[in-house]
Amino acid sequence: MAGLFGSLILIPLYYEIVRHDSTLQTGLLLAPQGIGAALALSLAGPLTDRIGARAVATAGIAFAVAGTLAYTQVGAGTSYAYLAGALGVIGLGLGATVTPSMAAAFAVLSRPETPRGTSALNAIQRIAGAVGTAAFAIILSHAITDGQPSHPGSAAIGALSRQAGAHAAAALAGAFGTAFWAGAALIAAAAVPALLLPRPAHPGRAAASQPGEHAGATTERTQ
Repeated sequence: MAGLFGSLILIPLYYEIVRHDSTLQTGLLLAPQGIGAALALSLAGPLTDRIGARAVATAGIAFAVAGTLAYTQVGAGTSYAYLAGALGVIGLGLGATVTPSMAAAFAVLSRPETPRGTSALNAIQRIAGAVGTAAFAIILSHAITDGQPSHPGSAAIGALSRQAGAHAAAALAGAFGTAFWAGAALIAAAAVPALLLPRPAHPGRAAASQPGEHAGATTERTQ
């Protein structure tokens, strides 16, 4: 959650600060993420029932890392089609990671444990998202400050964004690329716990004897 949601704060900032897009334009440019996530969510539940949470979540992390790595190469004039495609891949990764992970968590809980488990998972998601957002804002600020030693922190962002010309835009884009590298690394680290998620006892069919039968349905009910 820290890697996925934290790094996603960088994308609208890139559109607004580097590309000078309006708030409405930025919202529309973020649509591919929602489309990718919706597509992944519709497929992740049934796939988790069939092949287990480990394979689906690991594939989701791979998609998220690939999309984030694409954003490490952003420049002041990067094609919007390239950015939209990369954001769609990140959305696929987001949807394919959250659903099987939640399903695997609830599958091992008994009915009396489910309310406490739901509260704990929601708290973890929100805290991690907030921590990730703050961390990437700091990383971005430091990356920009390296190019503006006389302007500390957020003042450097304002100083560069007010400057005209390709040099200022290129410097800002480079700072965002640095921050996206950190995001890709943090998301990739999630592959370690993802590989520890359970596999189905009988690949190719749902394990009906397990408490978490029909993982996708369980996730939909809890959401």
